[in-house]
Amino acid sequence: MEPDGADRPRPGSATGSSTARWRQHILLQSLDEATAQVLQGELRPATLSVGEVLFESGQMLDRIWLVESRLVSLVTLLQGGRESDGITVGRHGALGLPATLGSGHVISRAVVLVEGTAWELSGAACQAAMRRDETFGHRIMRYYEAIFAAAVQLTACNASHSLEQRFCRWLLTCRDQLDSDVLPVRQEAFSRMLGVNRTSVVAISRTLQAEGTILMRHGRITVMSRDRLSHRACECYATMRARFRHIR
Repeated sequence: MEPDGADRPRPGSATGSSTARWRQHILLQSLDEATAQVLQGELRPATLSVGEVLFESGQMLDRIWLVESRLVSLVTLLQGGRESDGITVGRHGALGLPATLGSGHVISRAVVLVEGTAWELSGAACQAAMRRDETFGHRIMRYYEAIFAAAVQLTACNASHSLEQRFCRWLLTCRDQLDSDVLPVRQEAFSRMLGVNRTSVVAISRTLQAEGTILMRHGRITVMSRDRLSHRACECYATMRARFRHIR
């Protein structure tokens, strides 16, 4: 099955003034100049819309997305269509890396939570760049390893920590990925990602708001005190954050 939006017209390549933008992506900063020149003609800007499904579990991919801004969640589907807590990918992240590493089959659904932009790159072009530029190849592999480690960490987190701890971890992660205290993500999305009913998320949100940790207004959550939120979150947040910082 093709991802939603697969048939939309593909915009032009990353040329002109957009070059400076894509070179700011963490995974592309290490490119040598020769490889950068080659990829400049291969990268395509893409717009990510809220609710858009970039790919489905089991799909065979032939491209990757290098996220420039906003937020995408990788979720696991359970019986009955219910979704399980997944990894979030925001600015400087990448989606669809199996397209560069062999089979191309993905095991998660990718859903856009906050609209934004990304750069699309064919799996073949990325593979060629990894072979040509060893530093770039190593950085892609470190990112892939961090994603795998985060998935393992989430399995332990879901089994060991309370809903409040997990919700606070989610809020902190979204804040980091968006680089903003204002999170335009509705409570329904959080409850869906955490695999619980909305009533439970609302109750925790009200407690956090009453103590001044967050502010809920008009379909968005504002982080008022990152310190208090960090204190309430489980240790998984700091562990996963440290792993991704090592990619830089």
